[in-house]
Amino acid sequence: MQTLNDLLEQSVERHASKPAVRRLERTEDGLGYVPITYAQLRSLRDRLASGLAAAGLHKGQRIGILTDGGFEPILTFLAADRLGLTAVPMCHKSSTEILVHNISRSGVDCLVVDEKGLQQYELVRPALPQPPQILLTEATEGEGQTWEAVMSGDGVPPETDVTAADESKILYTSGSSGLPKGVVQTHGNIVANVLAVWDRISHAEDLYFFKSAPDYHSMGILNIYYPLAKGWTLDLARSPDRVLADIRLSQPQAFLTVPLVLDKVFGNVHKEIDAGGIK
Repeated sequence: MQTLNDLLEQSVERHASKPAVRRLERTEDGLGYVPITYAQLRSLRDRLASGLAAAGLHKGQRIGILTDGGFEPILTFLAADRLGLTAVPMCHKSSTEILVHNISRSGVDCLVVDEKGLQQYELVRPALPQPPQILLTEATEGEGQTWEAVMSGDGVPPETDVTAADESKILYTSGSSGLPKGVVQTHGNIVANVLAVWDRISHAEDLYFFKSAPDYHSMGILNIYYPLAKGWTLDLARSPDRVLADIRLSQPQAFLTVPLVLDKVFGNVHKEIDAGGIK
């Protein structure tokens, strides 16, 4: 059975020069989407995987992600797949009790944080029996390894035997009925989810697909691997709270999401209508 690495390699082989991901950046012309091709995405993945391996991470270990969205979590997922690491995305808005529980129980050896994630981590760090090493996302200042340093390696990650039965993600439940429970997703699980919806959205070869669901949600995971496996272009929202603003800049042809995000979009649309109309 295929792994997530197989899906990405197949897309790179077929669509090397096509835009794989578009991320919002501020340029001379203002805020706009900047493309990263499939070939560039694989190169960036390998640079990050090489840097993580140089930092001592290896197959069987776990890497946590505590951010407010962005491109770095996507790249971390792909690099973790390449090395046989398990990625553990978490919600930075979780209570300190839940974050201590999730970080401790998952046993992450490294934690990727942005500014908001770092603030939360600093609150829970004293309660952690074994604090993980910290990797700061781009432009995040604080104590830990910088993104630039980890990405500065030779870009040649070690060869790792990754199978469909290997762990790829641990997703935590919301904790509405007690402390969250970790749910393991293997490479085979996520590949099966991708194949199950393969032609449900579109048979098109070229399509702009908008990612709105958060990384710590199962739908958010599908939002990443499904369009990349199809050879489409994945547009990223800066964060789940900026979906309405960012989807206007994207003008996507399709997206998968969760009811909460649609409720936010619906509510924001009505706020603008009540304020005098959508511009």
